[in-house]
Parts: sequence; structure tokens; C-alpha cells
Amino acid sequence: MDPSDPLTGARQEAFRSTEWLPAKSLDHQHLKQWLREERIFGVRLDGVDWYPAYLFEPTSGRPAQGLDQVIRAFGGVGDGWRLAFWFASVNSYLGGKRPQDELPRDPAAVASAAIQENQPVEHG
Repeated sequence: MDPSDPLTGARQEAFRSTEWLPAKSLDHQHLKQWLREERIFGVRLDGVDWYPAYLFEPTSGRPAQGLDQVIRAFGGVGDGWRLAFWFASVNSYLGGKRPQDELPRDPAAVASAAIQENQPVEHG
């Protein structure tokens, strides 16, 4: 990781906040399809593509329920770090809990939080 990168500290914090899986440990056929369909996101760190474990259902290995709605709320995957930062940060719409912790417990609430945060502000 480049210490001159201003996001280095934030990236390290997001990376330390959860378990990450290297691409080589995942089913490449499904991984590529899910990335194309924007059902998951990943980040590149030191030349390796990584995926947070919370993206996947523990029993099936498929993308977590509600994750596609979160990604759509953000306008697509874009830079995976943006989503990683959001999932790792406490969220007022989730009662001060982190989306990455709540996704397995309450995917609808996480999707709702993403939608609420990404709605345009209306001025009256």
C-alpha cells in the first residue's frame, strides 16, 4: 500500500474491519458473472482483488440478500472502495450499527439505509 496515498488510512481501516477473501479463493465463473451484474463488489489492494466475506451467504456462497439493492442505491459498483467504506462505517439509519454487521441479520434495513442516504435532498 502506498503511504503517500491519502486514502491509505481509510483503506486499512476498512480492510481491518471485516474478513476479506482473495479472488483466487472464490468461484471465478460466478464471481465474474456477479461482478458484471453488479451483485457484488470488490477492491484492489496491492495488486490483489479482494471481496468482503459479508457479500456472500454463508451456506450457499451466493451474493447476500439485499446487496444488489444497496449497490443500485449507490448508482452501481463504480469504485468498490466507496461501498467498502460505507459498509464499514456506523450508520444513523441503522441505529449506529455498521451495514456490514447488519447485512446478514437485516438485509432489508441495510438496503433501506442505502436508499435513504442516496436520495437527493429536496429543498422546500
